[in-house]
Amino acid sequence: YAFAGLPGLKPVTVPGNVKEIGSHAFDGCTNLIVLTFADTANTEFEDEVFKNCKGLTEVALPSWLETVPVGIFSGCRNLTNVTFSEGISELGGMAFADTALTSVKLPESCLYIDDAAFQNAPVSNVTFGSKTVSIGANAFVRDTNINLMTSVIIPESGKSIGEKAFGYYKDSDKSYAELCEEAERLERESGQHIDVQNLLGATIANHDFILYGSTAAERYANENDMIYGGTEPAELELGDINGDNNINAEDAAQVLVAAAQSGAGYSDTLTDAQKKAADINGDGKINAEDAAIILQYAAAVGAGYSDIKLTDFIK
Repeated sequence: YAFAGLPGLKPVTVPGNVKEIGSHAFDGCTNLIVLTFADTANTEFEDEVFKNCKGLTEVALPSWLETVPVGIFSGCRNLTNVTFSEGISELGGMAFADTALTSVKLPESCLYIDDAAFQNAPVSNVTFGSKTVSIGANAFVRDTNINLMTSVIIPESGKSIGEKAFGYYKDSDKSYAELCEEAERLERESGQHIDVQNLLGATIANHDFILYGSTAAERYANENDMIYGGTEPAELELGDINGDNNINAEDAAQVLVAAAQSGAGYSDTLTDAQKKAADINGDGKINAEDAAIILQYAAAVGAGYSDIKLTDFIK
């Protein structure tokens, strides 16, 4: 708890000569907005070092951080973007629980995702490296029924999927942002930290959730009464980014998110199949023009033009 709760800490740099950072060292530093790591280091982190740093919005994890520690960024409610460098092999339990991550793209080097690593984060799209071995219990369980993940591809290397790792959520119709606002209101009233998950009820299975890939995926689908879609998803229809057989504003929103990620200098988190389906005008770019075409088509269909085609709106 060396610097826990200090309001004056805004930028923090972890230099290469620091050997160890203790548990909860920066816990609750709500004004910490910039976190950078040295290019080379051997720093060892104990648990929950940056927990509840609600000012953080993005973090680039260095390649020397082979194991992302337990709960290191848990409760960072505004953390929307994390870059996982090649070299990271394990994500500790609850490492990114209760963050605002919506998309996750893991490197080839990442073998193990421990229990509750992304619990209650609004992740709707995750891409695993081809060497992933195990995904822990509650890894992607959700705290709301809003914008749920609909499917996942488990690589052939995948051997173990823990209990309630995918396709489970808490029965709440409040968005993640609304839940965070409620938790923060309660915090102001009580003066104590409120976990978002404590505001929710029982966990429910989404039996429409689809798993693709390894035999572990098939086994998990069967054991949880979910859908096994085979070794890989079928090619997506042009414009149907989320693969739900409808082309609408949800697909346009995914295009805009990917465009924003690319525009900000980050790698987008679309799969190769989604990228192909998102490039509506075939110019090799995924941007607002593609989203606009989807929205025009969806509006025409909604107005009753049943014989219209998406390609009719390409100029």
